[in-house]
Amino acid sequence: MLREWSFRPHFEPEEPKRGVFCSVMDQNEPLLAFAEMRIRRPTWSPLKYKVVTNQLGEEMTPAGPLMITLSNRNLALEQAMQAFWEMGYEGASVQVLVDRTGLHRANLYAAFKSKGALFLEALNRYCRQRMDHVGRNLSTKEPMVALREMASSLVEPPANNQPSICLVLRTTLGQGFEVQGARERIQKHNEQMLALVEDAIVRAQIRGELEKRDPNLMAQLYLLGLQGLCGSRVCDATPERRTAVVNVLLASIG
Repeated sequence: MLREWSFRPHFEPEEPKRGVFCSVMDQNEPLLAFAEMRIRRPTWSPLKYKVVTNQLGEEMTPAGPLMITLSNRNLALEQAMQAFWEMGYEGASVQVLVDRTGLHRANLYAAFKSKGALFLEALNRYCRQRMDHVGRNLSTKEPMVALREMASSLVEPPANNQPSICLVLRTTLGQGFEVQGARERIQKHNEQMLALVEDAIVRAQIRGELEKRDPNLMAQLYLLGLQGLCGSRVCDATPERRTAVVNVLLASIG
């Protein structure tokens, strides 16, 4: 099925204009020239595309979606987040982002302005999702059960082909940390995570499951241990070794 989406201009030259300053609109983009310019008269012919749809049911052209909507923008942001998570800021080139999101390069820039701005939005999305998940687990389960589950989740290799290292840690160690706003976003995320873990440790102390020691310091120790466990999954550390580390970590905060 073919549908006419736009028109391709064909320009027919006229006599040159000499010694004048001319302005010509070529597909809505101004072109200025001095001295000699051929003024062109456009004639229009249909430009046909094969109609296809994406997973949102939106009509697509070879250049990407016809319109940037909230739905396909969110889908593109999710795909970009996955690319940055897997490859880091430096590894996810603009072409990789174009391929992953399904947006034409021009549409990608129109929707997100720049690679850095897209990365910051993706980092925000990742941090919100992670905080929602951790906050839900810590608030709905017994504190020590939730803390052990958080640590134990880093023992085995990640499921569903997810990256071994979290996006926050990857960003901290990579070039993404230098993107404007990334440093502040990660600091905010770490502070929020520290507050959640500290609250869980206080509740565990009240229940008599942990000794009454400085909960803020114990929360910092716990989170540093999680970062080490996360990083060890990239290396050769075995699940058995990481399990032993989890046991020592939980004992150290008690």
